[in-house]
Amino acid sequence: MEKRNPAWQASLAAGLVALLGAIMLTKSVHDSWDASQSADLLLVRDWVMLWFRDGRSAYDLSRANYPPHALVFLAPLAMLSAPVLVIAWSVLNALAALPTAALGWSLAHPRGRPFAPPWPTFLFGIWGGLAVGIKTGQFTLLVLAAGLLCVRLADRWPVLSGLLMAVSLIKLHVGMAFVLWACFTLRWRVLAVAAGAVAAATVAFCFAVEQSLSVVLGGYGRSLWAYSGPSFVPGYLELRPLVHALIGPAPVAEAAHAALAGAAFVVLVLAVSRVRKRPAASRDLEVLALCAGWTLLVVFHNAYDTVLLLPAVILLWQGWRDRGPTARQDFRAFVVLQAGLILQVPTIWWRLNHWYGIDDPALLHATLPHVDRVLMLGAFAYLVVRIRTADRGSPASTAEAS
Repeated sequence: MEKRNPAWQASLAAGLVALLGAIMLTKSVHDSWDASQSADLLLVRDWVMLWFRDGRSAYDLSRANYPPHALVFLAPLAMLSAPVLVIAWSVLNALAALPTAALGWSLAHPRGRPFAPPWPTFLFGIWGGLAVGIKTGQFTLLVLAAGLLCVRLADRWPVLSGLLMAVSLIKLHVGMAFVLWACFTLRWRVLAVAAGAVAAATVAFCFAVEQSLSVVLGGYGRSLWAYSGPSFVPGYLELRPLVHALIGPAPVAEAAHAALAGAAFVVLVLAVSRVRKRPAASRDLEVLALCAGWTLLVVFHNAYDTVLLLPAVILLWQGWRDRGPTARQDFRAFVVLQAGLILQVPTIWWRLNHWYGIDDPALLHATLPHVDRVLMLGAFAYLVVRIRTADRGSPASTAEAS
């Protein structure tokens, strides 16, 4: 009996996911046109206009949490009126979503022809964090695209790659994943170019506002301290609020969080040291996934920053497709992680309370707000554990054992 060709099933799945993604992206663009939704975008535009048009520093007048070089890189925002900017930025973000996902998939085939499997790529279009980022006018997708392209071009065009890394540092807590990747993979020229571009833009900002470098950086540091100091703003995915909830007293909790972050970094270094011994074809993607996981665990992030998990999702899918020693576990982890990202786990507690009026303190304030942190901790732990498992099942390990 002739075996059925499952190609039509894959095509149907890709079509359905693409249709759902198109609907969600269109809705996100429409929602962004509400003035209350795009408040963050317009706030950053106000910060840019202060130095670009008036020669004043946003750090003197508000708690601006974007670094000086970011406000210089985003100078084009000041050239558009608010209504035009909101429409243009939301449409551009929606159009860039799937190309950014395809760019991420290209990292799995750095030496060969880039290939992005249809329906796993289209799944990125229905991630909850992506929708939140588009409707609120965020820059996280821009940062992710610049960082991924930086990784892709690092060997062939290191200068352009360094400039793209500088763009990814518009949001330091997101771009730092790409900086860590460059450090671990010894892309020093890329780092040097990025540092030069950031320094030049920072100096340009100082000249524009007629302030010294120490004054500008001091103002920016005070803004960051207001967000991340002892009275910090709780983020999503990071472990810090969970540590405070478990331990209680702030000084002890802060010390415990610092120790936990340091221990996780040691684990990251040890994991990367094993990955670096592998062929370059899989090294960059795996190192980037590990670095992104660590930053999401230990640094403040919002729900829309979950797009930084794209390298991890690609790595898991690729591990399953290559039928490696962790293929079955990779597929299960891929499904769990995709489900969490599509259902937007980081905000599920807020939505349950907002939509259904759930107001049980034990459930709402002690359990649900930390589901995303447990998910992120589990994802990072699995990325680390799969390295050891994969090494045990590699041909080299098998040969040594025999």
